[in-house]
Amino acid sequence: MKIGRWNREKGEYDEYVPDPKWKIVLYSDDIEEPINCASCGDVITIGEGFTSIEIHNLPLGFGYPVCERCHFRELKKMKNKNSQAFKRGQYYKVKTKKHFEKLGYITEYLEKYRSIYTPRGIIRTKQDLFGSDGLSMNSKELIFWNSKFSSDKSSEKTAISKAKKEFSKYQFPKSNEIKKVIVLWKLRQKPIIMSVDNS
Repeated sequence: MKIGRWNREKGEYDEYVPDPKWKIVLYSDDIEEPINCASCGDVITIGEGFTSIEIHNLPLGFGYPVCERCHFRELKKMKNKNSQAFKRGQYYKVKTKKHFEKLGYITEYLEKYRSIYTPRGIIRTKQDLFGSDGLSMNSKELIFWNSKFSSDKSSEKTAISKAKKEFSKYQFPKSNEIKKVIVLWKLRQKPIIMSVDNS
């Protein structure tokens, strides 16, 4: 069984090869069984382990147990990455809205916010409706759009694939007046508008 470490920058798994001397398991009937943290190798019991956010078995994607220190290190890393990605995403979302408004479209964001109450506090989540960041319309057409930022060829490919995957979750009417587009932004460049088939 392969082990992968999730790379948030690339949006895919990197190969992860832990020390072969470590005892790393996904499950045990004995919560007192001693194992190694899948990240740093410290000895813990499986009952003390936290499910890793990054280190998963492939292809199923189940998280291996990690120690408390590594767990909170992963959370901090995720929070920092999510914060940066969120700010950048919001920036280009606003630019996309202004872009369509300059072209004469009535434009609104398509987002739903939810609050989840947990013992550790409130977690706020955001869901894009219909796999879209926004909706623009005029008297001739209705455009569902997803804005993405790309810094290189690799991130461009990932961004486009991700947007198409989100759109594919919904059945859009087959009509020339209803369109799905990806608005791809690059540093100091005009946006690239890419149409996605309504198939």
